[in-house]
Amino acid sequence: SDKWGPLKGTLLHMSYGQSSLFVMPFEEIDGVPQGGVVRFPLNFQSSCMRARFSKTDGQLYLVGMRGWQTNAGKEGALQRVRYTGKAVTLPHKLNVTAKGVTITFPVALDADTAGDKDSYAVSRWNYRYSGDYGSKDYKVSNPQEIGQDPAEVTGVTLSADKKSVTIAIADLKQVMQQAIKYKIATADGQAISGELFHTINVAPK
Repeated sequence: SDKWGPLKGTLLHMSYGQSSLFVMPFEEIDGVPQGGVVRFPLNFQSSCMRARFSKTDGQLYLVGMRGWQTNAGKEGALQRVRYTGKAVTLPHKLNVTAKGVTITFPVALDADTAGDKDSYAVSRWNYRYSGDYGSKDYKVSNPQEIGQDPAEVTGVTLSADKKSVTIAIADLKQVMQQAIKYKIATADGQAISGELFHTINVAPK
């Protein structure tokens, strides 16, 4: 609701194994959904499960437990995530363009850092479907080789309202996993950094 400020209407994801909460910006192109995740900079006492928004205060409540394959510190916990009214710096919108990726923040960004292509680092890789549990990372350039490919950031364009950055990426292509690291600042000088993981099912032409 409005009580969650600029993140109203966004999709959230919980990780039991990593005891983490993520905002999940997504889009649909030609009927095909695609999107990503950005981790909230919060540390939870136990794994994150069964999240619900309270009808009483409009805030998010999560319960957790410690069991198989989780980094949870405690056997269980009930925790609240609330909007304090302070600036939110998590990316909440994501759009793949013909030549890159547009990321939108709820706050205005510093033109110098957000507009500098050296403020970003991009890598990409695919997974392999098999009978194994999970998959190693496989290079897009060579599907038989384990690893990740760096992708060149060729430029960055800042929107007129300074809330969106369009990151031009060389040889943009369909990929299971692309990671975008960023170290930038808000217009009022607050340093922000993070990593957005996303999938490209459709790369517009």
